Amino acid sequence: MVRREGKKQTKILKVGALENKGFTLIEISLVALLISISLLIFAPAVSSLISSYSRDSALVRIETFLNYHKGEVERSGKERRFCLSFAKGEYWAEIEENGNFTESAEVLGKRAALPRNLSFVDLISSEGEFSEGTGSFSISLFAIEPAIIHLKDKKENDYSLYWKPLSGKIEIYDGYIEERWAGEKSNIYKELYGIELVVKDPYGR
Repeated sequence: MVRREGKKQTKILKVGALENKGFTLIEISLVALLISISLLIFAPAVSSLISSYSRDSALVRIETFLNYHKGEVERSGKERRFCLSFAKGEYWAEIEENGNFTESAEVLGKRAALPRNLSFVDLISSEGEFSEGTGSFSISLFAIEPAIIHLKDKKENDYSLYWKPLSGKIEIYDGYIEERWAGEKSNIYKELYGIELVVKDPYGR
């Protein structure tokens, strides 16, 4: 009986020794290879998804920013200005006080920066076309002229934010949108502003 128990115990110890056996070099190399292949396949897709989310969030933030200041103008009657810096990729609001404009200290008025994968191309408004330095346009009770903010990402894809002060709405387009006189063509933009929107490639591609 004692010998059988001893043999049985020895057998259990041997099984335990086999269960604690580590991975071989071939097995580790195979796992590393599979992980590398998975990263090569899925990393670009994940990176593109993150970039798209960052871009879309930035565009929506600008829309929220403008809508907020449009509402404050209607509430207070004081003119405000939307300003942006092409070099720094920043935008902010300025508020009129006694004939002078000062940078807003409000949460939705302070300087905000675009994500690194996005930059301003130009700003077109009734005050002119800006593509360097600082650009701006008025947000007031009497401002009826639309404005277009053009942006691009690192892949040279263009995006347009079309600001319509009469309705206080922003339309976001893929591509470079410009204005031109609508002529005889009847559409909502002609009825409101006497213009139509057309897609243009500013890079000649």
